[in-house]
Amino acid sequence: MKKIMIFGTFDIFHKGHISFIKQAKKYGDFLIVVIARDKTVEKVKGVQSYNNEKIRMKMIINSGLAEKVILGDLKDRYAAIKKYKPEIICLGYDQKFFIDKLKNKLSEFGLNKTKIIRLKSYYPQIYKSSKLKQKLLKFQDISREINKYKNKEKAIVLSGFFKTGKGQYGEGDKFLGLVMPIQRVLAKKFVTLDFNEISKMLKSEYHDFRMIGLLILTYKYEKASITERQKIYQFYFRNLKAVNNWDLVDLTVPQIVGRYLWESGESRNILYKLVGSKNLWERRISILATFYFLKNKDFKDTIRLSEILLRDRDDLIHKATGWMLREMGKRDEAALIKFLNRHHTVMPRTMLRYSIEKLSKEEKFYYMKK
Repeated sequence: MKKIMIFGTFDIFHKGHISFIKQAKKYGDFLIVVIARDKTVEKVKGVQSYNNEKIRMKMIINSGLAEKVILGDLKDRYAAIKKYKPEIICLGYDQKFFIDKLKNKLSEFGLNKTKIIRLKSYYPQIYKSSKLKQKLLKFQDISREINKYKNKEKAIVLSGFFKTGKGQYGEGDKFLGLVMPIQRVLAKKFVTLDFNEISKMLKSEYHDFRMIGLLILTYKYEKASITERQKIYQFYFRNLKAVNNWDLVDLTVPQIVGRYLWESGESRNILYKLVGSKNLWERRISILATFYFLKNKDFKDTIRLSEILLRDRDDLIHKATGWMLREMGKRDEAALIKFLNRHHTVMPRTMLRYSIEKLSKEEKFYYMKK
């Protein structure tokens, strides 16, 4: 009896796994499948398996493709090899875990004749567990991940920072306390969530969920086709109510709204509709969208919208407008100076102060002494 041994997680059992097992069976007549333990999967891959070890084991047994199916040993990764002494060990095309030491270990165990064979892949662009799992991701999956990183102390700090008290601009907003680096990691991890699942995030009462949902859209946009980008842009506008604080606006509007309008060549009239809105965040969206234009040295809409916003009474609009004017000045100081010479005497002080931050001391003094 010639024993073959293979190892794997076998999560989301698919045709690629079946091909792997059938290829291995050709090298002997008794196939032993060693299933990776849940704790091992999480330790090695950094994430939990979609199915637990008992379910994964049962799927292989029910396939009828193996003579023996066992769970790996949590204390000794080589325990199965030492116990069953296989003549052949077959590896998947992309298996790397503990393989580098395998030859030396076989010699140590007195299994010098055991052969290690690397098997061929089976349409890896389609049949790869990580890709298939991504398609199955749901709102509850990312909710579970988000809740792992809740931080009550941080949530209290953020609630104060984003002015969630009665009568303040973020009134009623709630925080779970996730820091931005974690939010970005989760957004990238769950970038394959579809619009239905993202819309659930954007309807959440928690700021953290909305931010991650919006960040997912920015990452989707980055790799999307022209047609897909239009859909993301339209979806963004259908869910504009979710973009209801300055960080949500600032981190996503330039990358989606501004970029789409620049790349598509579509009318920018929507920005002039937003700038006249009674909603603070819609007005901020209008000016922040021009950040992408500025990066391409297109200043006309920043100037026109800034002129409209000279009459705005909200400090958050003054800051955003001053910021965009400053960005314009970093690319073309003459354009900023021209704007200031025309409007500095009527500019709100905060807007003016933000816009001249990069100018010389003499210039700052001149414009601030109005």
